[in-house]
Amino acid sequence: TRMRCLDRRRSELSALLEALAGADANALRVTNDAVVQLRAPTECVEAATEARAPSPALQAELDAGEDVLARAIAARSLWQFERASALVDQAIGFADRARSPSLLARALVVRGECQDRLGRSKDALATYQRAATVASQAHDSTVVADAMSRAFLVEGDHIGKRAEALRNRPFIEMVVELAGQPDDLRAVWLHHLAI
Repeated sequence: TRMRCLDRRRSELSALLEALAGADANALRVTNDAVVQLRAPTECVEAATEARAPSPALQAELDAGEDVLARAIAARSLWQFERASALVDQAIGFADRARSPSLLARALVVRGECQDRLGRSKDALATYQRAATVASQAHDSTVVADAMSRAFLVEGDHIGKRAEALRNRPFIEMVVELAGQPDDLRAVWLHHLAI
């Protein structure tokens, strides 16, 4: 629902502010990038209404997972990839217990970025591919497109298999189209394509 989406955006901002409060000088240098990476509350305008609310126990797991994922995203945004990885592992546990493919897919995208930034590009590629599959099960074309775009960059540039990566270009563009071509997603895709 919209309110839950807005709660997540607030949680992401709070987690970033908390991370900044304890950040070192290196993390503070990337503060602007971290702020730019925050997801806009306007994305919540078209948030789908859930068909059925989860049980209170599952909702508690989901809420806890969203909070941990917000902290992981904040750590990743400040280039604290080891810390973000540990938090993502916790978020994935909550997602599994809450049976939430949406939370799981988003957590996997963050895990993939951490793996790639820590020099584990092959692991990152597999993680992004899994994230795209899980996001498709959640009917979240935005996360599918994000995961596929990141996988494209890793496979084509970081691993060096450009021909293989380029075979996926029409599918990525199709999913970006299905996601409604949001400006930030389209910009990231074009950036990855240019690289």
